[in-house]
Amino acid sequence: MKHSALLFTFVLLVAVASAQEGPRRSDLELRHRGEIERTYARAAWPVGSLRAGLPLEAPLTGFAAGPVVVEGELLVRTFAFAAPELGGPAGESAFVLESRVADSLGEAQEELVGWLSGLQSAQRMPSLGELGLQIGDAGFAGRSGARAGGLAWIAFVRGNVAVRLSAFDLTATPALELAPVAAALDRAILGTRTLAVGEKPLRPALARLDVARRAVAGTRLPLDLEADPAALLSWHVGASGQGYVERGGDGRWWLHPTGPGPLRVTLAAVSALGTVARRSVELTVDDD
Repeated sequence: MKHSALLFTFVLLVAVASAQEGPRRSDLELRHRGEIERTYARAAWPVGSLRAGLPLEAPLTGFAAGPVVVEGELLVRTFAFAAPELGGPAGESAFVLESRVADSLGEAQEELVGWLSGLQSAQRMPSLGELGLQIGDAGFAGRSGARAGGLAWIAFVRGNVAVRLSAFDLTATPALELAPVAAALDRAILGTRTLAVGEKPLRPALARLDVARRAVAGTRLPLDLEADPAALLSWHVGASGQGYVERGGDGRWWLHPTGPGPLRVTLAAVSALGTVARRSVELTVDDD
């Protein structure tokens, strides 16, 4: 992905663990996160209400959404300009949106702490309030060097929802304004149902995922699943074996194992409000 040199970069602190286990953090990372929490006064962040989520179809006038990619607990989408008056030619990538609908306020704040922990600069970034922006319960932004008053990124939490916007290439589109986009997303979150204390956001139904436990490379296997028909489905195939998943002309999902070894197939179902449910299945692929 092409990003402007003006954007903040991220430091890789630890390897990504499985979504089921959560992140495994080293003592060094824990100390660093503690310093970030003190620098950004996490203990004083306002605490909002639990919300049902962030609609995938949140109205962002003038921008066209790309496909949703599930990365761990995050949904990631690239938005392109649909109206040139918003700062770039139609079809040109404008910004990347990352969002997480967490089960709790603390988990959403942890996501924001993680984003702030990844900043390369040790300088404290301004809060959205300091910039005169009433967005989220707590949030911060990085200034752009492309023009005075411009922002390269915005990250905030609203209740249990964490959001980060990153300009795609400010050297090419310096007039891009991220603040109105962030404000629209914040309004979309506030437009969802307020959850009761202890209630968790509703995740899409994903009752079953199954496949034959052994296969030969070069064949194809039907995937047996029960999922919410309205959910967006995202597949990931990993481990030392190789393969991919595709939908056949019959409407069924098929696994195509292409290389020998253990194979883990993970299905993520994404609801219209950005919540995610997962199931995984493992099999062994023999050489043909």
